[in-house]
Amino acid sequence: MYSSLPLLKLISEHPNCEFLIKLRDNYTIFNDIYEKCEYRHYQGCGSYLFDGNIYEYCPYMYEKQKLLYDTAKKATSVLEVGVYMGHSIFIMLLANPSLKITCIDIDDQLSVPALSILEEHFNTKINFIKGDSKDKLPLIDDKFDLFHIDGTHLADNIYNEFNNCINKVKSLNTYFIFDDYDNYPKTVQSFMQTNIKYKVIEHILPVCPWRNCMFKIEMY
Repeated sequence: MYSSLPLLKLISEHPNCEFLIKLRDNYTIFNDIYEKCEYRHYQGCGSYLFDGNIYEYCPYMYEKQKLLYDTAKKATSVLEVGVYMGHSIFIMLLANPSLKITCIDIDDQLSVPALSILEEHFNTKINFIKGDSKDKLPLIDDKFDLFHIDGTHLADNIYNEFNNCINKVKSLNTYFIFDDYDNYPKTVQSFMQTNIKYKVIEHILPVCPWRNCMFKIEMY
């Protein structure tokens, strides 16, 4: 089975990593997504799995990839804002194939074909909602125990998305992951530290480029 050389090299450094082994064994899905998207991506716009330039696995983001994978294993349902080519959902499904997924993106040109590949390979149904998060999030009635915020990365949008998501918490303990965290750290810290509805009981910030950040919260 074809795998990228950077991925194989990383596995040699982490031979017991469940995430990397599963990614290697399912690497054809990564390629199938690109084929379904007619070999297109937005130049300079990367994802969890590639740097936005060459469509090849990027090992430098391993720590954030693994954080998303490990968190998804603990969840039953996820609400994702910002889909792009579905690579974060791919990682979460590798971790937890039974994960119930709802996702929002304002652009469906790459998201829809990418998600169709994931639905086919994982034999699942993904609830994709096209539109602006500020309009679509208030309309969602379902509850979730994992929220992955990966939209425009503008501070005001992050603030609004979090305020909408906090009302959709499913369980006492819930996970929030903010991608490209360093674009808006003060915004996230402000509502994580001051809200009276919950307290932060775990906080993980990986060491890698374009890092994400995970907060585990406990509702009062």
